[in-house]
Amino acid sequence: MLNLHLCKKLSKNLLGIGKRKVYIHKNILDRSFIKSNSKIFIIGNSIRKLIKKKLILKRPINSVSKYRKRKRVTKVKNKNMRGFGKRKGTKNARKSQKYIWCAKIQVLRRFLKKLRYNKTNLSLKYKLIYFKVNQYIEDKREYIFIEKAYD
Repeated sequence: MLNLHLCKKLSKNLLGIGKRKVYIHKNILDRSFIKSNSKIFIIGNSIRKLIKKKLILKRPINSVSKYRKRKRVTKVKNKNMRGFGKRKGTKNARKSQKYIWCAKIQVLRRFLKKLRYNKTNLSLKYKLIYFKVNQYIEDKREYIFIEKAYD
């Protein structure tokens, strides 16, 4: 009688897949089929023949359905699924400090442009923001001293 275990082992090696993904057709399991083709089941080449006859098949790999994929994409777009469990990079890798700093500086520079364009009160406010943007001020202490000096 046919040893299904051995048959599956040999066919998984030939197909290059796991044991669970091998599908053996019902005809092979019939005793009458085994008796008539008893010589076939001795060698590995016979399993190649069965694969060619499509009596042994590869089961399809289960993949995520389009509906579930779309559902997930919409969740990600709506800024869900961003918890600690989903994060794999460091804080700096996900959004670099340089990028954040550049964004802040751009906002300040735009604000300076507006002040310059409108020419409104270009004394203290403008100078302090200008110092901040161009990295003259690094500490709060320095900022306070400069503020007092201009008052």
